[in-house]
Amino acid sequence: TPDLGRANEITKLIITESDAEAQSLNILNIKNYPVTRLEGGFENGVTLRYGQGIKPVLDLEFAGVQCDGGEGKELVFAHIGSNVAIKVDADSTLDNVNFGQNLRKLTVTGSGLLEILDDLGFAFGTAEVDASANTGGIRFQIAAADVDADDSGLREVKVSGSQTADKVSGLGAVGAGVLLNVNLGQATEGINTLQLNSVVARDGSTIAGDKMTILILGGDSELDLTTISSKNTEIRIAAPASVTLTEAQVIALGVGAFRALDGRDGGEVKVVVQQDRDFTGIYIATLDARGL
Repeated sequence: TPDLGRANEITKLIITESDAEAQSLNILNIKNYPVTRLEGGFENGVTLRYGQGIKPVLDLEFAGVQCDGGEGKELVFAHIGSNVAIKVDADSTLDNVNFGQNLRKLTVTGSGLLEILDDLGFAFGTAEVDASANTGGIRFQIAAADVDADDSGLREVKVSGSQTADKVSGLGAVGAGVLLNVNLGQATEGINTLQLNSVVARDGSTIAGDKMTILILGGDSELDLTTISSKNTEIRIAAPASVTLTEAQVIALGVGAFRALDGRDGGEVKVVVQQDRDFTGIYIATLDARGL
């Protein structure tokens, strides 16, 4: 267990795993928040404990980091700050990662894809992800760090996507009336994907992005107070889930925007109608594999 308590002037800490048979790595007393770079695969757990000299942002660099996240193999950045910035130099996939118990904002830059397979836990009811300067893409699940009987989950979620296709999921551990502002940007390659599960978005919420697929995978999601300005949007609904939209939203999206998920029985589209309207010939109820 290396202890860096006497190393007061480290500006960059580089960590690799050279021996797959090695035990878990636990580094103590990392002072003054040096830039921390991880390279390559890690077969064992890694815990980095930051000590004296907190800075506004914990700066990390990932270069082809692969963590399988099995039992006892968690990647932990133990610090008290709330902002983490990651420069991804090569595609990296993390499972079972902890960016600190106070995480509120994650900034992703660089040219590599960042994929996080487990829930990315945010604290204090707020989650902000800014990947607008990244060109490799982001794929992760957003959730509250701890949800219990006294915690309604995330109350505000803001996501700025990368410059290519992104996938954001896990939006189920959110409080009723969450302020949801998601802009996945221009999908230069592929399709942007936003997965919702029982999300009730409050007035002022927005969903934007190019070539967007919104997946409604469980429960009742209410988006009738949300401004949806995504281009080429498709909404896929899995039974028995449902999504609530306004009449104006349905007309703007177009009937062809709605599909059942993967050809299975579809869920429901519930439409809030402000005035008498004749929907003869348009079936807005149970979806089949062909859509509405």
